[in-house]
Amino acid sequence: MAKQIGLWIMLLLINASIALGSPLEGSPLLIGPGVSHQQMIPIDQESTYAFTLWVQGSLVNAVVSLSVQLLDANGSQVGVAKVYRGIGDPAQWYPLGVEITSPKSVITARITLTADRKGDYRWNALSVVKLDTSVDGIREFWEEKFELYGQVYTGLVIDGRGQGLLRGMSPRVVSESGQLIYGGISATYEYVQNIGLVAYGPELSNALFSRIQVDESYPLAVPLVLEAIAVEGMSRTNAVISDQAAEEILTALAAYDFLARFAVIFLVD
Repeated sequence: MAKQIGLWIMLLLINASIALGSPLEGSPLLIGPGVSHQQMIPIDQESTYAFTLWVQGSLVNAVVSLSVQLLDANGSQVGVAKVYRGIGDPAQWYPLGVEITSPKSVITARITLTADRKGDYRWNALSVVKLDTSVDGIREFWEEKFELYGQVYTGLVIDGRGQGLLRGMSPRVVSESGQLIYGGISATYEYVQNIGLVAYGPELSNALFSRIQVDESYPLAVPLVLEAIAVEGMSRTNAVISDQAAEEILTALAAYDFLARFAVIFLVD
């Protein structure tokens, strides 16, 4: 999964654009177990894209998933990324994002939305952004972000020290109310083995900071540091955070979706 980001140089908007805290009306979304919404979007080869949208649902703690499949001219899948987000407050909109790089053979991306439970869902502000990964593009992107939002984070740090939080292949971050914030992410076996969905360490070393840096050529790293209040799961690999901390993450994602590129660190004993 590419970590590079930059200027928006291609943008497709469906429905309305969104600003932090702005009300949305959205369009009805018929999704649930075995029922999905799909859309095909042409993309360029050997390019990095950010796919983002906003969802709302009527069921507390329902989980909505966004997957992006990269297809070649024969319709065969040559790449995929998938993220999940829990619906906490039915009155609130939640961002979903995926960042992915297209191989040489790819000509189309298939976006799929589904949910683990049937309910009333709405979606809005789908954007597909081709990213300028040049140093100048990255610099301009972040200058605009800070000018617009003031405070912007490049990654998430969960301090699980003293809680018995353990390393794992499929870690999650959930709120004390049960809302899934991060996890259940589908990535390639090679990515999980070689990079991992979370970086681990006993303290914030320079090596760990590289996980949340914008780019090697532009090493900006601004962590959102939050404490785990408990762990869950038989394997003790899932971090539980307060509902207030969960809201901090969701607010930060409205400015920049660092979860879309797995910019997450767990501090463990």
